[in-house]
Amino acid sequence: MSGPVVKVCGARTPADLEVLAGAGVDLVGVWCGVPGGHADLPPATAAALLAATAPEPVLVTLHGEGLPDLVRRTGARRVQLHGHQSPNLVRRLTADGVSVIKVLHLRGGRCLQQGLIPAYRRAGVGAFLLDTADGDRLGSTGTAADPALIAAVAAELGTPFLVAGGVTAADRDRFAEVVSHPDFLGVDVDTAARDAAGRLSGDRVAALVRGWAGSPR
Repeated sequence: MSGPVVKVCGARTPADLEVLAGAGVDLVGVWCGVPGGHADLPPATAAALLAATAPEPVLVTLHGEGLPDLVRRTGARRVQLHGHQSPNLVRRLTADGVSVIKVLHLRGGRCLQQGLIPAYRRAGVGAFLLDTADGDRLGSTGTAADPALIAAVAAELGTPFLVAGGVTAADRDRFAEVVSHPDFLGVDVDTAARDAAGRLSGDRVAALVRGWAGSPR
């Protein structure tokens, strides 16, 4: 694999996985336990997509205390946690061999979970995702991320991280300082991967991969 990781969120069908695999995406987010989310799926449907091998699937959820049961029901081995899950809950997952991406929400010029970062690291978080919150909305807001704020938070992480928040195919230069960070892992995209009807677009996804990874994969 060359260049940053490209993750696209919100796959709903096997056809979506084919679109993303054909465009060279590395990771795909499968939503379950995202109330009101445009791509939220019931556990059985999510489990079928999470059993795929390409792109590598990630369970994306806002679940709290019911999370370990949801992970067992869906068979997820990699989980992306939006919301305010405790470090102890994260530790329960990592102790079972689940790889955890913990989202850190940025709003009002600050990271809402700043004080918990060391505890999340100790709990075994494999990577953080820095995403822009919009009011009470957490995730897939399409709200543009602030590269300067992301760079400032990233300097405190000591852990690989991804970036989300209105990221487009043309944004790599705008995030030059972030991309140059040794722990920068890649980007997580939803809105910019979709056409006007909200469907995942092979052309738009391929443009994201070219823009961030340098060439189709």
